Amino acid sequence: MHAKFSMIGRIGSEFKKRSIEKGGFISFSIAVERPYRNAEGKRPVDFFECKASGNCMQILENYAGKGDLIFVEGRQQVNKWVSDGQPKAMVVFNVHSVELLGKKKEHSIPDTPSSYSEEGIEDDKLPSYVPEDMDYQN
Repeated sequence: MHAKFSMIGRIGSEFKKRSIEKGGFISFSIAVERPYRNAEGKRPVDFFECKASGNCMQILENYAGKGDLIFVEGRQQVNKWVSDGQPKAMVVFNVHSVELLGKKKEHSIPDTPSSYSEEGIEDDKLPSYVPEDMDYQN
């Protein structure tokens, strides 16, 4: 059993590409506004650490950048370790699906697709990525 997630937010950091035995992945953060305003009238923002590989990584690297609005789905993973004798933990979100919702205005290019749509594409030609260790069912 695993925890699934979905969120809409802005890419909060540049992509950091990493290589592993079975290929590579990118890590990045997503900034998500809370649904209320604080005393100064601003919405607090939470940052979530994410990883993407395969076709999701390619879509993000080719069509998205810092500040762009995206919708992501996937599974959350808790990484645990010990540092200086103290147990540590960090939640990381593994992205399995991505939809581009809007470009940041300052680097928007008119001919660049602003969203990823599956309409009109045969199922076997859809860019998708499901990790081998994930029991994924439609």
